[in-house]
Amino acid sequence: NGCDSIITLTLEVLPISEETLSESICSGEEYDFNGEILSTSGTYVDTLVSVNGCDSILTLTLEVLPVSEESLAESICSGEDYDFNGDILSTSGTYVDTLVAVNGCDSILTLTLEVLPISEESLTESICSGEDYDFNGDILTIPGTYVDTLVAANGCDSIITLTLEVLPIS
Repeated sequence: NGCDSIITLTLEVLPISEETLSESICSGEEYDFNGEILSTSGTYVDTLVSVNGCDSILTLTLEVLPVSEESLAESICSGEDYDFNGDILSTSGTYVDTLVAVNGCDSILTLTLEVLPISEESLTESICSGEDYDFNGDILTIPGTYVDTLVAANGCDSIITLTLEVLPIS
């Protein structure tokens, strides 16, 4: 109609929502970041729509923590036991134990255990009456069975059994 028309606008600027997350997972695990499956360390950003219709920016800093793995090689002598974190072992083989490391992830310990043999040897010797026999430093003159235990090259016992016969003089 040719007259002035006055329009009053009240403008409200709504804030953009920003949120930062820091998360960690163990190596081999995955993290679901709003439908995106992540398995490597890094910084990830996702833009969503907030309840007020504006952008909502979500920033994720993801750290992938390492899984600790250690291998041991041990040996014991036959007849001995090996304590592997509470498991008492006495046979050769490879054993695995999973523990929780300081960072909360798995710590995998692999043990290769070797059971070394004990060496056993039997001897039969004869001497004449009145003679003596040197059995590793022991001087013997009486018939009988004698046992001596030495340390073999592998570090285990070496058991020598001597049967000594004393022959009469005729």
